[in-house]
Amino acid sequence: MTLPGPVPQSNDKLQDDIGRIWASIKELGRKTLRVIRRDSDGSRAFDASGDTWLLFDKAENQLVADDASGVGLALPWIPIPTVSILGIPQTNIASYGVVASTLGFRKTSPYCSVTIYAQTQSGAVGNARVTINGVAVGAVLAVPATSTQTLTQNLALPGAVGDTITINVEVQVTNALGTIGAAFTATQRGTP
Repeated sequence: MTLPGPVPQSNDKLQDDIGRIWASIKELGRKTLRVIRRDSDGSRAFDASGDTWLLFDKAENQLVADDASGVGLALPWIPIPTVSILGIPQTNIASYGVVASTLGFRKTSPYCSVTIYAQTQSGAVGNARVTINGVAVGAVLAVPATSTQTLTQNLALPGAVGDTITINVEVQVTNALGTIGAAFTATQRGTP
């Protein structure tokens, strides 16, 4: 009686076939596998290829990305304001001058929340304001004599995603007495 189907292979032939299949699987593993997840409108939401991955918003701006070096994130770049080690920078000038700055960061969101911490000493009265890329924006914080004031405001960031932005806090003394100083924090955000 003859059974239908292929003729059974010898054990050696089976081992050779398994070896070739295993070699093919290893070679496939060395090739780049690309995974793309699209939203219902067709825009990329997630893209992984090679050693990196990217997460996109609806306009396909990169929001979060893995660093190709394998250390940390490539995006977002998180701004960290700088402040003098000796305390809040102080000035006694009558015209606006920069006392704190982000020194430039990449824009990843359309808005930022900025909190100014301003202080006057020795009877000074003054003002503090925010500039973004050199342009005064938002409200001016009036600081009465020998006091500390805070102001939080949500501000639009100019330019496109990926552009370099600099946020400064400027202060001025308005009564020619004492000094005024300020520090600030800034966080990017998607909504005002």
